[in-house]
Amino acid sequence: MLEQNRSGSIPLSLTLFGNATICARETSYYGKDFKNIDRFSYFADLIIARKFCKAFSLEASVNYSHYNKVESKEVSDTVINPDDPFLSIIHIHYNPIYQNDVLGASAGARINFYKGMSFLLEYDQGFYMKKATAEELKPKPNFGIAYEITTSTHCFQIFASNYRGIIPQQNSVKNQFDFTTSKGWMLGFNITVRFN
Repeated sequence: MLEQNRSGSIPLSLTLFGNATICARETSYYGKDFKNIDRFSYFADLIIARKFCKAFSLEASVNYSHYNKVESKEVSDTVINPDDPFLSIIHIHYNPIYQNDVLGASAGARINFYKGMSFLLEYDQGFYMKKATAEELKPKPNFGIAYEITTSTHCFQIFASNYRGIIPQQNSVKNQFDFTTSKGWMLGFNITVRFN
């Protein structure tokens, strides 16, 4: 929507990112009352970024995630029949373990410390839009660090993070890995090639 320029007349970049995804899991994953629309999830992100100097860039964003259907836990309650106390009724229902809608905020930074070498930092937190029930798992913050080497044609990244999703709404809504414990961390490696 906006792109920062060298003259300073546009001091920052403004980007709107979004996606709509379809989950390809088996229908049994969605429970007994499955509909095809249950497979859809959505993500929208408004990103503000600024390059302050050659060595430092910063971005912040607000985002919104939505799942048409989230995982649920089967719960059974025994209800006493008022007409016949010896004949109880078992009532089965499903309690969601996540909420369908989550607002999020994130921040990221790039610190270029030597020719083509940079450190990257990222932090993201999802917030439920209504009060969580006892069964609902609140999303844990997403944290990532990376070391990046760029050449004229390639970009190499080695990174560690506590989130595992490929799509951002999965990380914003469902991340349950704590970055303060060693079991929460994952390591990754990216290579990007630029063709001129």
